[in-house]
Formats: sequence, structure tokens, C-alpha cells
Amino acid sequence: MPTPPKRGLILDRNNVILADNKLVHSLEIQRSSSSRIKEITNQLNEKLNIKIEAPDKKINYLYEDTIPLSFSLTNEQIASFVAHQYLFPELSIKQRFIRDYPQGKSSAHIIGFINRINDKDIEFFKKENLTQQYIGSTHTGKSGIEKFYENFIHGSPGFKEIEVDAKQNVIRVLQEKKSIPGKNINLTIDFKLQKVAEKAFGDKKGALIAIDPNNAEILAYVSQPTFNPSLFTNGISQKAWDNLNDKKSKAMLDRVVSGLYPPGSTLKPFVALAALDNNVRKPPFSIFDTGRFKMPNSSKVFRDWKKDGHGTVDIIKAISVSCDTFFYGLGLELGIPKLNKVLDDFGFGKMTNIDIDGEKKGLVANKQWKKDKFKQSWYAGETAITAIGQGFTLVTPLQLANATAKLAILL
Repeated sequence: MPTPPKRGLILDRNNVILADNKLVHSLEIQRSSSSRIKEITNQLNEKLNIKIEAPDKKINYLYEDTIPLSFSLTNEQIASFVAHQYLFPELSIKQRFIRDYPQGKSSAHIIGFINRINDKDIEFFKKENLTQQYIGSTHTGKSGIEKFYENFIHGSPGFKEIEVDAKQNVIRVLQEKKSIPGKNINLTIDFKLQKVAEKAFGDKKGALIAIDPNNAEILAYVSQPTFNPSLFTNGISQKAWDNLNDKKSKAMLDRVVSGLYPPGSTLKPFVALAALDNNVRKPPFSIFDTGRFKMPNSSKVFRDWKKDGHGTVDIIKAISVSCDTFFYGLGLELGIPKLNKVLDDFGFGKMTNIDIDGEKKGLVANKQWKKDKFKQSWYAGETAITAIGQGFTLVTPLQLANATAKLAILL
């Protein structure tokens, strides 16, 4: 009998437990009777009021003689089953450790979730020569830290060699090799700060990431709306899955690493740095902002966010009041290659390589990109609006926070 390992714990920087294990009693069916799962689970519901969700959903894991049907038997259900076990010779009760997320929905996108091992997982284990590591295991990490550090958290299985009688009753243990628990992992997250950040969102959608610029440690990581990772542990229902993937809420979207947004005025400090690097519009250079910018040799006019403008503006004031008019002209004087060079230096348009899957690299567009994408030429007006963070430019909140942290160190 394989003895699967306990998963390592996931904790915050102050040892607050974010992912734990709890001992449960599971109701299990002999693998040889698995073709009758639907029939047997219907009988359980009718006779013992023990409901098994998705009885015909395929369950797959490695080299054990029983398959868990339910990991959440109550004391009443256990007593009822024991009293009527003679009606269900294919079933038995076992003790197992299952994943528990004591903080509920908090930090879900960074922690991630586990789910039952499926055919795709088994193919991956075979390809990576990991099959022996998962003998007796029922679950594996599917997202977030649970997935990224799966090899670290999972542990190694053991076994018991037992002697049984004709009715499969254990007579004695012949030999035993204990399993090796997975290793605990401490995140850089400060859970108290995390809760403050999550509370600040209320019912609003969005993302927040707080980085210590001195060492790049992530102190808070919020994507709202969020979800309860416990929903996935034993197979999420179709109704719950549909709710999480509602087109409006998109609770499963990790906005921190996978959400792509125009950076808007948050890009202006980096554009200003590009100007200083290239000796463009350095103080005491200034303009008189009337609230409108007319493109050279064109009738096209771009307007400032402030209708009547900001008056006399140099590069310092342009940053402090977020003067669109100043940056329109600055973008044209720099040109896209020089502007993009600085954006590239600060990591825009590139992966940060955070230890979570699903990160997108964003977009820093140029003439060649537009030609390849749309078979169109690049217009000067597109350079002007790029300088105020509009146009084709797309960033993730993580990229923007990472770039801002670098900027803070420079200053």
C-alpha cells in the first residue's frame, strides 16, 4: 500500500499559514468496481443520504487499489456508513490528508490551488520521469505557488507491505517505508498588508502589487475579484466553474500577471527619463500649454486633460501635473526607437519571470510591429499618444510596479 506524502505548507513572511493540510475520512471505492461508480453513488444518496458530486466524472491517480469518492465525510455520515457497510462491500473508509486553505479567498491568485490528478498530469509525470513520486497521490498543483513549486512542496511517497486475509482485512504489517513530507515554503507576502489591500478594493475589480524596491520582494499581491481555492480541491462543480468564469467578473483571471492595460500617465516618468537620456527638452526648456497640441504639418489636434492647459511647463512640472501637451511634443522629438529603448530598459514588453505561471509580456509597439500586425505604416500621431501611455502600449500591473520600483531606486 503506497503512503502518499503530506504537502508542504505555504506561509507568509511571518509564518502565517496560507495553505495547510487537514486529516479527513474519505469514502473510497475499489478500483475494480470503478465502472459502477454512478450506480453505487446513487444508492448512497438514496439509502444513506451521502451525496457524491459528479459521480461519472473520471478520477485518475496512480497505483492504489481504492479511489476516493468523497473527502468530506461528517461524523454522522461515517456512523451511518459503518452501520450499513454490509450493503456496500465495494466501499471503505480511509484517513487522508487533504489541502486546506484557512484564509479562504484571501491571496488565492498567488497561492493557487490543487486538483485531482488527470490523464494529462500522468502523461507529464511519465515524460519527466516523476511517476514514482506520485504513487498513491490523488492531487497535484494546478496554479499559482501550488503549481510553480510542486516539486518542492509535494514530497516523496512511502509504502506499507501488509498481509491480508481473503476479506482484505489487515493481519499484519510486514515492512514499512515512511513517506517524506514536502518542504514548507515562506512567501515574501505580508499577510496583514495583503488583507488591508484586499479590503481597500471593496467590490471593485482590479489589481494591486506592492514591491519593496530595496530587494524586489513582493509584499502584497491582489487580483480582484478572487475565488476560494478549496472549490477546486476535489473537483469543482460546473455551476461553480461557470460563476467563476462569468464574463463580467472574470474571477479566475490573475490581473496582476495576465491582465493587459494601457499604462496611461503612469508611463510619463519613463518618457521623461528617455528625454534626459537623449538631451531632449532638458531644463530650462519649457512650453506654454494652452490645453491643445497641433501636430506639425497637419490639422490634427490632441488635447490636454486640462481644458485650458497648464501655462508655462518644463519637464519637472510636466511630470507633477501630468501635462499631456508637453509629452505629445516630447514623444515626437524623441521618436519611437529612442522612447522604446528606455521602456525596454525598465522591463516593459518583457516578462519579469515571477515564480507564477501565466505571466504575459505586454506590448511595446514600433513601426515593424504595426507593419507585421496590420500591414500598415506607422503615423506620427501614434508616436505622440504613445508618449502619454496610450495607443498600442499594453502593460501588466506587475511590469508597471517592477519598473516603478527600479525608478524609485534611481531616485
